[in-house]
Amino acid sequence: MTNLSTEAEPMEDPLPMPGGDLLVEWVPVEDLSEDPENVRSHSDRNISSLQSSLTRFGQQKPIVVNPDGMVIAGNGTLRAAIQMGVEKVAIVRTQLGAGDARAYAIADNRIAELADWDWEALGGQLQLMEPGQLESLGWENYEVEPLLQVSWTPPEPTGNLGDFMLPASPVKITDVQRDVFSEACEKVRDLEGDSTLSEGECLETICKVYLAGLSGDS
Repeated sequence: MTNLSTEAEPMEDPLPMPGGDLLVEWVPVEDLSEDPENVRSHSDRNISSLQSSLTRFGQQKPIVVNPDGMVIAGNGTLRAAIQMGVEKVAIVRTQLGAGDARAYAIADNRIAELADWDWEALGGQLQLMEPGQLESLGWENYEVEPLLQVSWTPPEPTGNLGDFMLPASPVKITDVQRDVFSEACEKVRDLEGDSTLSEGECLETICKVYLAGLSGDS
């Protein structure tokens, strides 16, 4: 378990809240606008994942906007909601000045990137989830499969160094590479006459065929 204790003295006052306490509002999406200078891009996969999350979990945190309704944090959420036909979303209006608002928009994205995954803990939680929940996490099946199949129980020592190797992290590929892989998997299933082959089994078959070609085996 992570130790959250620090050497710092407890704060007597709450965190600074420029402009007063946060007030959540439900406003029509047409009253809001994306930041035209947003430094984060949103791929189709990103928007689709946001839509899956909104559909299953609802909007669990408000979008942060400036007093004029321009999004500071949550541009992707607004776009996903509009494409879904949502009429109103929850927002909070920040009173940060233009410079601090711009800095916060970058910090909100960058700081989240600095966290690491505990793959063992993640795998354990994924194994407890229902299929519908797994589909709302932002990962593709081929990324989740290794974590669902791996056993984190250390093997009995046999003198084989491979017994002590940790499972590899999920492979990251681009959307284009993902499309190529999906097409290859479909061809493998057609050739094998088995539509139930998992992506891992398809990948194994593809690798075996490729290696056989390199060695000159027919």
